[in-house]
Amino acid sequence: MGRGSRRPGATWLVLAAAAAGAWGCARTPSVATDLELRRVVLYRNGVGYFERSGTVDEDIIRFRVRREQVGDFLGSLAVVTRERGGVRGVSFPSFEEQEPPPPPPPCTRPAAECPPPPPPWRPDPMMDVDVEMDGRPHEVTVAYVVEAPVWRPTYRIVLGEGGRASLLQGWAVVQNLSGEDWKDVELAVTEGAPLTFRADLATPFVPYRPVVTDYGEVVQAPVSSLVSLSDRQRRAMPASAATGGAGQAGWGGDAFDDEAEFTADGYAPGAAMRAAAPESVAMPLPQTAPVAPPPPAVATGGASQSLALLAARAQEGGITTYRAEGPVSVPDESSTLIAIFNDPIDAEDTLLYQPDGGVPDSRQNPFRVVRFTNDVGVSLERGPMAILGRGQFLGQGILDPLPPGATTSIPYALERSVVVSVDREETPEEARLVKIVRGRVTVQRFSVLKTRYEARNLGDGDLRLWIHHARRSGWDLATRPEGTEETGEGAALMPLDLPAGEATELEVQEKSPTKVEVELLTPLARQAIAAYLEGPAVDAVAGPVLRRAIEASDRLAQMEEQRGQLEQRRREIQQLMQEIRADLQVLGNNPASQELKERLTRNLEEQTAEYQRLTAQIVEINTQAGQMRVELAEAIRAIDLTVEPEPAEGGR
Repeated sequence: MGRGSRRPGATWLVLAAAAAGAWGCARTPSVATDLELRRVVLYRNGVGYFERSGTVDEDIIRFRVRREQVGDFLGSLAVVTRERGGVRGVSFPSFEEQEPPPPPPPCTRPAAECPPPPPPWRPDPMMDVDVEMDGRPHEVTVAYVVEAPVWRPTYRIVLGEGGRASLLQGWAVVQNLSGEDWKDVELAVTEGAPLTFRADLATPFVPYRPVVTDYGEVVQAPVSSLVSLSDRQRRAMPASAATGGAGQAGWGGDAFDDEAEFTADGYAPGAAMRAAAPESVAMPLPQTAPVAPPPPAVATGGASQSLALLAARAQEGGITTYRAEGPVSVPDESSTLIAIFNDPIDAEDTLLYQPDGGVPDSRQNPFRVVRFTNDVGVSLERGPMAILGRGQFLGQGILDPLPPGATTSIPYALERSVVVSVDREETPEEARLVKIVRGRVTVQRFSVLKTRYEARNLGDGDLRLWIHHARRSGWDLATRPEGTEETGEGAALMPLDLPAGEATELEVQEKSPTKVEVELLTPLARQAIAAYLEGPAVDAVAGPVLRRAIEASDRLAQMEEQRGQLEQRRREIQQLMQEIRADLQVLGNNPASQELKERLTRNLEEQTAEYQRLTAQIVEINTQAGQMRVELAEAIRAIDLTVEPEPAEGGR
């Protein structure tokens, strides 16, 4: 396979697929023509932008286009020449269903003399599209958009050791399924996903038109669309045409010093080994062949120096584009890896408690994660990430889309030395006074949810744990530990330091505020007013009235309790009176029971008198309570009070 010309030392890789490989047999090309392919831009939504150029001195530039790609090709085709008037038009045959040829007539001669049967008929998968020229020599550039596999990013992080910075490396996986080889093309990949759709522009279509009996109304000329360009856009157009779009921005990072010690003669031992060597040897050692130095381990220094960048990056309008810095060749049905990152970053190898249904043990063991902030200057697309460190592979995770300046935590393994338990408790509701207007009290109610995290560090080293706390919808955090970070889905990341061999707790409180309007001196209103009067800022006019209201509420509560006791006693007496009357009815006019009847009659008279006395007391209590409510309601009706919310604790 030819790889074309490229910069010395450029790092790239082509993965060829066999004819019977994952992509099957050879495919017909998407577009075939004599014009040389010069530029390819791949997007993240299944289309590719292709540019071809060359010198043309003929009347027609013929393109062979795959039939299912004709709509994309025609809808995006652009032909540019240096001189004016070079292009006359574009023509193509009607896209009609292909009919198989008629079968040959039967052969009446002997079989040996008959011609061989024709090969099985297959419809032509390609269709001709002709660009008509004026026949003069022209430098022509043709651009179009057709379907293409999306490019996919893949990353790796090499964790730094001994105070060194970590290293972020990124690759773009590009696949060529166009049906032709890409030879020495200018290759670019972009995170942009322009809106595209399939347009059936080749199949004839005649819409239905209603038939009318009068002359009807005829449009005399087509209505043109309105196109406008600002002065800034008009001035920028020649420069854009010359550069072919977004400009390139070179980049790179300082190389790290390699930790391995090598000399021109081979491996050089370290200072500790030289110090431990004896000054003299009692007996000569046998001469042996020199031992080859061990290969260097995967570390940030060697990894940074060994990778030569093949792509430069630029970000315009929030869209990142990576352009190969040299010609690239990708054979048909093959893939290439383009290095797009080789940046030093500050990465933290830490812990994250975020239970995941796909990893059952994550309910008690946190993930080991890599945390870093995107300081590379461009957005990072979603893709797999391998984590290496300490001379070995540590794990693999998924990097979600990461804008510049954002921080990500990528789980790559479980940490068994830390055990986390969670306990939740929802406490009774609290109440806060919001306002009192014309005797109506508005109260803000709070349900408090306490979540306690206990993390036990069973290891022998201090650790830091980040807890992913998912808040309930509509609830507010009442406590925010220092260093808390907000996530996009409304959750919070809270740090917790874990000393070795100890258990550490973190309590998170959430509140769900809801506002309700209640009557004066209801239990909820009384609770809110009492809490307001205990606060630091009480209104000078409303405060005394509300205090009297609270005192009256206490007295009313005492009256209610007293009335309840009296009513209970009255019900007992009423029951006793009914029983006495029933006994007297049973005794009737029996002379032998005269003495018992007299005792029961006296008892009934006493209970009746007590019943009447209790009734009078209840009526008196009701009268006093009613009068007290009316007086307080009249006093509070004049209050127009709005209570400012208290400042959140800890700046929350």
